Amino acid sequence: MIKAYRYDLAGSVRREQNFYLQGKLMATYEDNYQKRQSFLRYYPTYHDLTVGQARTYFTWRAKIRNSIYEKVSNSYAYIYLYELLNGIGVENPQEGLDKLIDFDKNYAQSFSPEMAAYLDRWICDYIIFYNISEKRNEFFQKEQEKDKKYEHLLYPKQFSEHEVAESLINLSNYKIENCPLYKKNPEKFEHLLVLVWQQILDLRQDGFDFLTNYIAYKNQMTVQLFSAAVFNHKLMPKTVNFEIDQIRKYFYDKEKDSWYCESYWGLAGQKSIIGNLLHEVDREVRKNFNVGRSLKPRKIEKHYLQAIKDGIKKYKIEEYKLKQPKIEINLAHLSTIREDAAGTRDSLLTEEELRAEKEEKRQLEEINEKDKDENFEDYGLSQAELHTIKMLLKGENPDQYLKGKHLMTAVVVDNINERLFDEIGDNVIEFLNDVPTIIEDYQEDIEDMFLKGKN
Repeated sequence: MIKAYRYDLAGSVRREQNFYLQGKLMATYEDNYQKRQSFLRYYPTYHDLTVGQARTYFTWRAKIRNSIYEKVSNSYAYIYLYELLNGIGVENPQEGLDKLIDFDKNYAQSFSPEMAAYLDRWICDYIIFYNISEKRNEFFQKEQEKDKKYEHLLYPKQFSEHEVAESLINLSNYKIENCPLYKKNPEKFEHLLVLVWQQILDLRQDGFDFLTNYIAYKNQMTVQLFSAAVFNHKLMPKTVNFEIDQIRKYFYDKEKDSWYCESYWGLAGQKSIIGNLLHEVDREVRKNFNVGRSLKPRKIEKHYLQAIKDGIKKYKIEEYKLKQPKIEINLAHLSTIREDAAGTRDSLLTEEELRAEKEEKRQLEEINEKDKDENFEDYGLSQAELHTIKMLLKGENPDQYLKGKHLMTAVVVDNINERLFDEIGDNVIEFLNDVPTIIEDYQEDIEDMFLKGKN
């Protein structure tokens, strides 16, 4: 190991790279040294050890690997941690992470609180560098908790209304609990507040971004993974992007050989500005619902004030709809209703009207049957529309027929014109003195289509 040390490496990387090369060489080495020599060194490496200290270290490491945790000089313990960070003595990153967690629990927490503090940060760096995403929620709880309030406001539809409203309220210095609607029904107030906030978010399309202008801004900061550790930065990370949540992510720039953290950072005065926003919500609520004493307006940009009014308006419309009685129709009873209506109608008709209606029905059935037998093309027209156009072709006025069907002549004519437009390229029926008539230019075409030269 001593002979393997390379003095020809550049001074800026010599310490870290030699540690990595020597560590790989000694990854499986074990010793059984009966003596124990102390060792004290900042950022310790193998090159700093005497032979006796090296034998002390490898004897202690063999015990650690067998889950025997004995107190030793902290400098030895740091060498062991540096090995794990560099992937020395482990088959894969997951095994390295397990050993880091195990060492933190069974050694650092008991013998060195300072080392435990370093380990908290290094374990997170290790998860990022080696892309162990399944451990993200376990070790980045503080970051996720910090980001949650901004995440709620940026993506309100992904969270409950209570979470979104609570984040807004917690970020302000206004005592919104004094709002009459909040006192009466906190859940309804939270719903109203979320409607208002969504209106404010929608203003981003017009270039008005309340969140990034007054609450928090997105920024990228250079970060040093494994800071204060001996780490070979020539190792390539297992990923170039690692997301902690929708707000915070780490990414690696290969060209610059640098890591960055992108996140949202709170703006100074955010509590006062959001406080003014909530004050105006409270003021508009009191004014719109005639509750509580009126409040003096506070300074707020007119487009955000309008968003508050629009949000309250949406809330009032929803409330109005909820108060309207619901009409339920049982579809199973529709046939009975139709039969009863038909029976009532028949009872009001005279015998002569009933005979005329039956005769008309018989004629229509004959026409339909005839058309069916002739494989007749209906061009998407209903039976009533087909009968109407045939009556027009024969010079008959279909008004009485359509009234008997409870249909409006103008509507039926419009439907016919619309259905035949693709075929003819124009309207085929017009009204002359309020009487529907086939346009003369298309008379022959329509006869060929619907009468087929037959009377």
